[in-house]
Amino acid sequence: MTGANGLVGRHLVTVEEGPHQARERMARHGVPGSLIDDLPATRAVTAGVPATVSPAVEQLTGLSGRGFAQWADEHADDVR
Repeated sequence: MTGANGLVGRHLVTVEEGPHQARERMARHGVPGSLIDDLPATRAVTAGVPATVSPAVEQLTGLSGRGFAQWADEHADDVR
């Protein structure tokens, strides 16, 4: 198993949702409609751009920022 599947030791299923389903889900969880409307444009602008971690993370928490793979490895036992 690779990725998150290998970390937790079981097969994880991901289900892709369409834009309509995503919009309904976000609205059910209280995301404002104006933010939901802006997300596609934001994603288009940031596609392919590496994510950065603000230095504020370390300033606020005392811990350096880390990537998803490191975070997932550190928290794999939480979902096993």
